[in-house]
Amino acid sequence: MVRNRIFYLVALVAALVFHSFYTMWFSWYFLVLLLCLPWFSLLFSLPAMLKLQVRTNAPKVLARRSNGKIQLCTASALPLPGCKMTLVLTNTLTGCQRRQKVCLTQARFFTASLPAEHCGNVLCTGEKIRVYDYLGLFCLPRPKVQLAQSTILPLPSSPAWKPALKLALPAVYRVRPGGGIAEAYELREYRPGDHLQMVHWKLSSKLDNLVVREAMEPVSDPVLLTFDLAGTPGEIDSVLDQLSWLSRWLLSKELPHSVLWIDGASAEVQTACVATEAEREALLRRLLCRTAAPSDRSIGGLAFRSSWRYHIIPRKEAQS
Repeated sequence: MVRNRIFYLVALVAALVFHSFYTMWFSWYFLVLLLCLPWFSLLFSLPAMLKLQVRTNAPKVLARRSNGKIQLCTASALPLPGCKMTLVLTNTLTGCQRRQKVCLTQARFFTASLPAEHCGNVLCTGEKIRVYDYLGLFCLPRPKVQLAQSTILPLPSSPAWKPALKLALPAVYRVRPGGGIAEAYELREYRPGDHLQMVHWKLSSKLDNLVVREAMEPVSDPVLLTFDLAGTPGEIDSVLDQLSWLSRWLLSKELPHSVLWIDGASAEVQTACVATEAEREALLRRLLCRTAAPSDRSIGGLAFRSSWRYHIIPRKEAQS
């Protein structure tokens, strides 16, 4: 835009000098035409400047360390004017941000690489958007706009030591909903409405009173995965990589489990139950699309009732 204005000023000065030495009608009309040209350009460019849209093409999901690209272009029903902006790529989980100046024209697509070094949710935002007229002398500012977002998924990797699955035997039983016959049962007196199949006839004949077997089922303590989502981007990557692997590993053993962590913003314990692969993926998206605020508390020191628990810590190489 500065270059176009300089060229226009040079042409205007040249027209003034030409008119001062050549006073015929041609020089006067040429000077008037040059003075009116920017306003004619603005008048014809304004509809296209108002309708101009910035379109993006970016992957919605991307694995960490992949070579993802975001492509920007302008679109309008009218001939396209020029457009400049600042492209801001922000990882909401790690807080890392990258800014890049972008110049879009009618025949040019702009391609930038997505920052996929760390897990998180990358927001692509356009700031300081300026749309120019056809001569590039005037600009129309546009408000800040979110162009796209991409989720950077972790790379599942096993912990430094593979945990052993030694689940504690359930010590608590409860009445099975719907009743029925079960190996574990509790004896009680007959109540109206009990099914005759539940009657313990041999014991009832000895006690001379109807006694029934009430089916019981074990109540298992949950399987837990706990972690602290804080630290450097490398430490967060290490924790999420291990979490993804451990959760998938437990599902392969047909073990539903609960995942617990402390939210840095509210300082409260957050819980997510994972019983299917879809729930595992939903949990990862939930973690990646948040802001990792530091917390003074660590969930590793909190006690929870469980039959099996694994607390995830960053790998040593990620801590260095």
